Amino acid sequence: MEFITAMQISKMDAKLVQRTMNESLGIELKIDGDLGPASRRALAQYQTKFNLVSTGTLDDPTWSMMRAYIDDRFVTVQKVAQAALSIDLDPAALLAIWEVESLGEGFLPSGLCVILFERHIFYKYAKVRLGVKQADEWRKKFPDLCHPVWDASFYYGGAKEWDRLGRASALDATCALLAVSWGLFQTMGFNYALAGYEDVQSMVAAFQESESHQLTGLVKFIKAQPKLYAALRNKNFTTVARIYNGPAYAKHGYHIKMAKAHDRWAS
Repeated sequence: MEFITAMQISKMDAKLVQRTMNESLGIELKIDGDLGPASRRALAQYQTKFNLVSTGTLDDPTWSMMRAYIDDRFVTVQKVAQAALSIDLDPAALLAIWEVESLGEGFLPSGLCVILFERHIFYKYAKVRLGVKQADEWRKKFPDLCHPVWDASFYYGGAKEWDRLGRASALDATCALLAVSWGLFQTMGFNYALAGYEDVQSMVAAFQESESHQLTGLVKFIKAQPKLYAALRNKNFTTVARIYNGPAYAKHGYHIKMAKAHDRWAS
């Protein structure tokens, strides 16, 4: 039997192997692309769970099974390039967006979608849907969930953001979903229509299924905005960053990061 070692697959593929084991086994391997002792132990557990020969090595049958999962669940370089070509974009331009603007992973080790709850967006939609009185009542009672002013100190990160979402959903489920950035590309819930969905619930359900849906949402989001689409086609990353990141883009150098990422991918 031929064995595939960490030297024979790319570091990016090795990270996907580690992510597959995290989700399949309910563990939290460090996603570093190094199939060291911890990963080899996890491989043995994975092989036992799925009735494969327990070698603790990434062999052909194990890699074949994992590839099917990876293809269904995660985004790869090839998928990003194909998505770019589908809307007549230079793959390097979309790969730059993937590198700079994505979180690297669309799912937590538990398999839940990566999210970030925005209290100021929840306040905005609570005010629109339910009125100022209700929004202000929640602002006083739940300042970490509902407040007109953005404040990064209220971010909890990771799985704890799902706790915030759960508490906000108990107040108003739709406002809560609209107020969250979802998945790999941090697509805001209120942008569901630009991402190609009839409602935010449909977008969230699709994004929870796979990063491929998250990527498709990004492509539709780009195509639905002529200025953003034109800027990407023309490699005008200053305009891309201004639209994608808002007025603080220059402070964080997003336009410079994207231009450099584009050049790396193009080469």
